[in-house]
Amino acid sequence: MKNLLLIINPRAGKRKICEHLSDVIGLFNRADFRVECYMTEAQGDATEAVKRFASGKDLVVAAGGDGTLNEVLRGLFLLGEEIPVGYIPAGSTNDFASTLGLSGDIITATTDIVAGFPHSYDIGRFGDRCFS
Repeated sequence: MKNLLLIINPRAGKRKICEHLSDVIGLFNRADFRVECYMTEAQGDATEAVKRFASGKDLVVAAGGDGTLNEVLRGLFLLGEEIPVGYIPAGSTNDFASTLGLSGDIITATTDIVAGFPHSYDIGRFGDRCFS
C-alpha cells in the first residue's frame, strides 16, 4: 500500500471539492493508496502541512485552487524531498491546470492522477518565495 497526503482547501472555488471528497478518497483507496487528509483553514496552512506530514509519502495531492497548489509546492521545496505531486483543480479559475491541459473535473482529475505518469516540473525561488 502506498501513502498519500491529500491537502484540501475546502473554501476554494465554490467549495465543490467537498461535494466529491468521498469519491476522491475512494478512487485513491481502490488504487492502493492509504489517504491521509489535511483540511486547510488559512493562508499558509498547506505549506505547513506539507512540511509536517509529507516526509516519506509516495504522493502529495493538492485539491484546491492555484494558491493551494503553490503552497504545496513551496512546502515540498522547503522540506527538501522530491515527492510526486498531483493536482485536483477545484478553484475558481484554475489557470495552472488550464495551461497544462489538466482536466477541471474533480473526478477526472483524480482518475488522471491514479492512472497517469509523472512528469518533471521545475519550481523556482526568489528570496523566500517559491513559484511554479
